[in-house]
Amino acid sequence: LDALLDIKNDRFWFKTKLKVGKLYSDREQYDELEQIISELKEWCKTDDGTNDMKKGTQLLEICALEIQMYTSQKNNKKLREVYEKSLDVHSGIPHPR
Repeated sequence: LDALLDIKNDRFWFKTKLKVGKLYSDREQYDELEQIISELKEWCKTDDGTNDMKKGTQLLEICALEIQMYTSQKNNKKLREVYEKSLDVHSGIPHPR
């Protein structure tokens, strides 16, 4: 997957990592899933460390993956935190094609 970043195919890298994360979620491999989520979150940050609001759709997809993980773990505290963060994401609605 790192080769995709080297050739500057960021969107394909993101989608592939997200699908790997969903597979980890289905198999209940939460340690690996948390690592994938942290990589995806890092990718969505700007140089100064804040969330890049141009990547709102991707941020919402990451939040959805986190919500799935915390729901299956029955971790309501973290679930509430992720939900509150997801409300702050703007421009996250993709154009219908």
